[in-house]
Amino acid sequence: MTFEKNKYEVVNNAISKEHARQCAIEFQIHYEYLHHITKGEINDTQGDGQVPMFSYTSYAPYFGEALLVLLKPRIEQVVNKKLF
Repeated sequence: MTFEKNKYEVVNNAISKEHARQCAIEFQIHYEYLHHITKGEINDTQGDGQVPMFSYTSYAPYFGEALLVLLKPRIEQVVNKKLF
């Protein structure tokens, strides 16, 4: 396996074209949302004594997390390890 030698492996067609298209659309929506927050057009932040308003943070887009769940079995196969 390439992964064992190089510590990475290219996996062609790991996701379907439909999943790739959905991720692209959701990424664009997430990007536009963050753009509007940083411009102050949407007030979806809390702020506190140390962090001013409009200091938005985001762990990860949900579609990215969902994609990892979808790919987990294939990743486990490539790295030959059980992931949790």
